[in-house]
Amino acid sequence: MNTIDALVLVVVAFNLLLGAIRGATWQILRLASIGLGIWAALRFADDFLAIWPQSLGLDPTYAPLIARVIVFLSVYLVMFGVTHLVKSMIDRVKLGGLDRLIGAGIGAIKGAFFCCVVLYLQFMPFVLEVDWLRDQLYGNPDRRIERSIANDLFVDFMKSRIDRVIPDPLKEQVRDLGKDVTERVIQPR
Repeated sequence: MNTIDALVLVVVAFNLLLGAIRGATWQILRLASIGLGIWAALRFADDFLAIWPQSLGLDPTYAPLIARVIVFLSVYLVMFGVTHLVKSMIDRVKLGGLDRLIGAGIGAIKGAFFCCVVLYLQFMPFVLEVDWLRDQLYGNPDRRIERSIANDLFVDFMKSRIDRVIPDPLKEQVRDLGKDVTERVIQPR
């Protein structure tokens, strides 16, 4: 187990504990607010860019990303307030133990999902240029760093899902790209 694996365990354990403390209602509403925020960011970022003042002088390459972040945070903050209102009503009903038990399970799943999203970022081109991260994900025998177990599980999981959905010609292109990344970035240490 290396640093990445330890971080994954810490994130999952933290979310499990947080879910047990706050309860299922809180976890479900937070997940809903994240989902709604992502949907709104993808759906309305272009509309937001249309009314975005050009006088701010932002780089046009980063403007869509900034617009998505602003839309996401706006929706998330509104939903945060709604979550507090609903949670206060649930607390009055006193669903205590069951709510906390289900919340722990949902929290662990949320933490695992968050880790999957972070591990997915390794497929971005700039990530593998960071030596420390590359060593933690894929191991480095020279430095006695083992491969990340969490990353291996994630990559195997993704491969099994991708093989079901991607047509064969595209799979070949992806494999060629993977070989190229392996030869250029991972192997030359």
